[in-house]
Amino acid sequence: MRITDNSAAAVIGSEVSGNADHGILVTRGSTARIGVDLSGAAASNTIATNGGNGITVYQSSQALIRGNLLQSNGRGSQSRGAARRSPGTRSSRARAPASR
Repeated sequence: MRITDNSAAAVIGSEVSGNADHGILVTRGSTARIGVDLSGAAASNTIATNGGNGITVYQSSQALIRGNLLQSNGRGSQSRGAARRSPGTRSSRARAPASR
């Protein structure tokens, strides 16, 4: 999922999985909310089995990330800029076992 040049985008209560690259990429999305509804309450997402980072935030000074489950993504999560990440966001880099 790619959010670019959108100042008020929100990803809430969703499952984002199976992407070859990042699960969620926010670029220049200044007040993007990932896992946070308009009232500020957690509305967690499950972000799993993506090839790149589960969540990447770039040039998004007031982005807010809270209460998400990141699991088995290629590189976990990454923030470049001043995104705010809450302790409620859980991350796992463990890879899922290969299918037989």
